[in-house]
Amino acid sequence: MEHKFESTYFKTDKKQTQGPQARCHEWGYKNSHAFFVAFQAGPSYYEYSCYRDPSAFLDAYAGVWEAERCFSEQIREGQACNEYYDIDWTLNEVSDSSSSTIVTMEQQMFAAFLIARNQHAPDYVVTNEQCRVLSASNGKMVSLHIVIPAYVFENNHMHMKAFMHGFHDRRTQGQPSEDCQLLEHTDMGVYSKNRLMRILGSHKSRDPSRPLKRAEWHEPSMVAEDEELLICNVGPDCVKVTSNAQEVTVKRGEHSQLQESRIARSSLPKQIVDIVRAKYMQTPHATQFEMQCITDRAMIFKLQRKAKGHCAVCEREHGRDNSYLRLAVSGALFLHCHRSKGPAGVKLCESDFALAIDIETATVLQTPHEPLHADTIDNARYLTHYFLAQV
Repeated sequence: MEHKFESTYFKTDKKQTQGPQARCHEWGYKNSHAFFVAFQAGPSYYEYSCYRDPSAFLDAYAGVWEAERCFSEQIREGQACNEYYDIDWTLNEVSDSSSSTIVTMEQQMFAAFLIARNQHAPDYVVTNEQCRVLSASNGKMVSLHIVIPAYVFENNHMHMKAFMHGFHDRRTQGQPSEDCQLLEHTDMGVYSKNRLMRILGSHKSRDPSRPLKRAEWHEPSMVAEDEELLICNVGPDCVKVTSNAQEVTVKRGEHSQLQESRIARSSLPKQIVDIVRAKYMQTPHATQFEMQCITDRAMIFKLQRKAKGHCAVCEREHGRDNSYLRLAVSGALFLHCHRSKGPAGVKLCESDFALAIDIETATVLQTPHEPLHADTIDNARYLTHYFLAQV
């Protein structure tokens, strides 16, 4: 333990039963410190510390020499974080690595990111002005860190990771837009628990030529306050992408195809049923049908006819025939008719990834199994998978 940079830093100590990170967390909780950092004192050697809040750290950070700036913020497990991305592209096959070419490639990557991000989550649109773009590019690599303070995930390791796996699956299943090919370089490993992410102005100890800087071509990032560039600085006006975060555990290696049978055996929580009812009541079909209680099939809702009308599914006039709603694992809502022979229905509501994560969390919580340690399930894709892109 050493006092420097206006805080207490914890080092590896063989006399201690706990590692430096665990001792730092314990000390920080006792002292009501909310912003945790790591200082890279060597190529593979970190010292951990914490500050009262992001502002306290930035005040201390301002007095650190540039050569010593090897700091990362720690996105702690179970804590809220802003939406963020790490996109890297090694330039092995690029003949021209001039600064102007690098800038052009950064702009192309960012444009591709916005297209793909908004295709994946159209209900939570991200604009150019909402993004904070940092660059660590040089002649060998194009590297962007993108932070979106407008949106927050309640748990990096659970919800942000789940969202990113859905994002990845959508890209790899042939979604339109050739520009999205650039996003194959998105680092999926940065959504692990207690993840370290570099701070503005810092570099890796082994590579001082790539400090993390504001992207000069991105005006909103150039004029933003330093606090806006931190992943763990969650503001009061941000939109929570997920709600009612819950700790979940799963069987290691569980295949995603098992989800359909798991859903069939489960019952949805009242909060999800209420969301479905609210979505349905906003459709014109609510004048013809009254939504009934959930059936023995967990994702199906009976619709009791209350007025004659035209069926949007089979294109007939119905006087007494009932219908039903199907809730997809993506959060999309479909209208079905019992007189229609085909399995397809009419989509009433588009996919909602926040609802999809709530559905997946609820079904996983109801799957009986032995709890696993968090380290064991760190890479388990247990909240969302390719089904999000299927319906």
